[in-house]
Amino acid sequence: MPAPLTVSSTYHFVPNQDGVPDKDGVNWDTITTLSLIFRRPDGTSFSRNCTKTAGSWSYDSTAADLDGPGWWSRTWKGTEGGVSISLGPIGFYVETAP
Repeated sequence: MPAPLTVSSTYHFVPNQDGVPDKDGVNWDTITTLSLIFRRPDGTSFSRNCTKTAGSWSYDSTAADLDGPGWWSRTWKGTEGGVSISLGPIGFYVETAP
């Protein structure tokens, strides 16, 4: 299990190792928009727009994004024309700073 993240810290999120989402096992590098949807432990969620730099997608969180401890999840949602994909949810734990 990965190490927990910390409340109010910033992180660099990427959809996979090369920063390009996969669709049916193939890199889908023609995506025109990519969002990262966070679901809090209380079930509420919010979405952040990702950026594409040098062919790779990512999202750099702000200190306000991970605002409480507990089990969170993230889902990537990409669109290209009328086609969309969702990757996730991917669960992760957020703890308060020691």
